[in-house]
Amino acid sequence: MSSVLIAATIKHMLSDENGSIQVRGTSMLPYLKEGNHVIIQDESKYKEGDILLIHYKSSELLIHRLVCRKKRTFICKGDNAFRLEEVDRDQVLGKLVGVVETKEADYLWSKWKVHLSYCIGVQAKRSGYELDRIKKSLLYRIYRRFVLGLE
Repeated sequence: MSSVLIAATIKHMLSDENGSIQVRGTSMLPYLKEGNHVIIQDESKYKEGDILLIHYKSSELLIHRLVCRKKRTFICKGDNAFRLEEVDRDQVLGKLVGVVETKEADYLWSKWKVHLSYCIGVQAKRSGYELDRIKKSLLYRIYRRFVLGLE
C-alpha cells in the first residue's frame, strides 16, 4: 500500500468523531503513556509546542512534539527522547487535541519548555547521542526536574 494511501486512510479514520489513536512506546512520557488514547485533529497551521501525529518513514506513525519550524520542515522530538526528527509538513496528519481521561494542562507546554526540549535534542545530536554525558549535563538535569517532573 502506498504511503499516500496510508496517510489518506488514517486522516479519514481520524475525521470520524470517535477517531483516536492508541499510544505505544515511552518517548512522550510522562505526559503520554503506553495505552493512552489520543484524539487527533487535522489543522491548517501548527505551532511550536503542538503534539503532532506524523506519518513517518513510509509506514510508521509517530507522536512527537513540534519543537522548531523551518518553513515546511518541522523538527519534532519526544518529550522523553533525545533525537530530533525532521519531517516535512506533508507528513503531519494532525495534532493532539485531547487525551482520553487526561487533563488538557498535562500535555500543553509553555514556550520555555518547548525551547528547552529542543536544546536537549541539539545537545544530544552534537554529542553523537552520548546519553550518559547528556544526562549528567546541567541542562538535562533542569529539563528532567522542571519539565518532566522527575527527581
